[in-house]
Amino acid sequence: MGRFNREILRLAVPSIVSNITVPLLGMVDTTIVGHLGDSAYIAAISLGGTAFSVLYWVFAFLRMSTSGLVAQAYGVGDDSLSGDVMRKSLLLGLGISVAILLLQVPLFHLVLLLTPARPDVLLPLHTYYNMCVWGAPAILLSYCLSGWFVGRQDTRTPMFAAILQNVANILLSMFFVYRMGMGIKGVALGTVLGAWSGMFFMLFRMEMPASVSKKSRFIGWGRLFSINKDIFFRTLCLVTVTVYFTRAGSLQCEGVLEANAVLMQLFMLFSFFMDGFANAGEALGGRLYGNKDAGSLRKMIRDLFVWGGGTAVFFSLFYMVCGEWVLSVFTDQRVVLQTAREFLPWIWIMPMAGFSAFLWDGVFIGLTRSRQMFVSMAASMLLFFILWFSFRGVLSNHALWLSFDTYLLARGFFQWYMYKKRG
Repeated sequence: MGRFNREILRLAVPSIVSNITVPLLGMVDTTIVGHLGDSAYIAAISLGGTAFSVLYWVFAFLRMSTSGLVAQAYGVGDDSLSGDVMRKSLLLGLGISVAILLLQVPLFHLVLLLTPARPDVLLPLHTYYNMCVWGAPAILLSYCLSGWFVGRQDTRTPMFAAILQNVANILLSMFFVYRMGMGIKGVALGTVLGAWSGMFFMLFRMEMPASVSKKSRFIGWGRLFSINKDIFFRTLCLVTVTVYFTRAGSLQCEGVLEANAVLMQLFMLFSFFMDGFANAGEALGGRLYGNKDAGSLRKMIRDLFVWGGGTAVFFSLFYMVCGEWVLSVFTDQRVVLQTAREFLPWIWIMPMAGFSAFLWDGVFIGLTRSRQMFVSMAASMLLFFILWFSFRGVLSNHALWLSFDTYLLARGFFQWYMYKKRG
């Protein structure tokens, strides 16, 4: 057993719990509006939720860069240096939040352009959007705060914040809808207040060093923007593959889009666990890198991959044995299930193909090797499209899953190669 096993689990398990709470929130919101007597509310929640998810996803660099830089400062033992990182990240997150609020009208039109809505959905979607946009500062500042705690080797505080946010969202949404009669506006208000409650919880738990580090020149605005720029474009590549995967499924025969959506839920379930181990890699990798302990860093990565590989084997076997049963939990539509079963073998191999991509992402964030992250993602995205356009005429949806699994495998391979080359 490796020396870092206990620390990896201590950091990974709370992150996994945090990730698992996320889909619960969407299910409850959909259930609440599903009983309001108008199917347009469900569509509005779906479109609005997807739009905000993509928007916030693009700005996830706020958490990643903060986590890596703070972890390195923690490894050095320089609290004032990590405080300087945090101040800059919070200012950047606040600036982006102000820009979103000022540009909320054109952003709404962009949402309609990217996700066209039926005429009967426009009014509830507009109502939902106008309220939820005021949660943007809380979400983006929460990214910064979560990165701070992960970098400080604490994943429990973000876990408790996520649980508080989701519980507050659920309870407040139910109160505003069923007791106050606010309809979809009540669901949106509950979402906003839940986000602010989670952000304030982390803010109050945080102990910011008062002094400014003498080493702040090493993490000045130029370096911070450079790291964030690379992660931003890396995330755009990831979003491009994800969005196009859905679009490519929608252009095929009936039932393929729905089948792919259900199968993607199995990928998301796996990703909740792997993201937890990736967060452990961020925290420990950054700390050891900052402490210039190359030997321990290599040992930690080896132990991390033992846990990640074991988890991938478990999920592959689980999906082989219980995959059809899991699909039936998500839908009872016969056509969708029959179509999904045809492509289920791609899900069997997906955990083994993809686990290293998640783990190397975490390690590279801790090492703040953002440029290598972007290059590896861009190359993998290019490979995805090459395979899809080369084989779609012959393999149809099988080509889509072949491209996606290969894209995951390539991400891990390219990052492994870059790490070995640079050392």
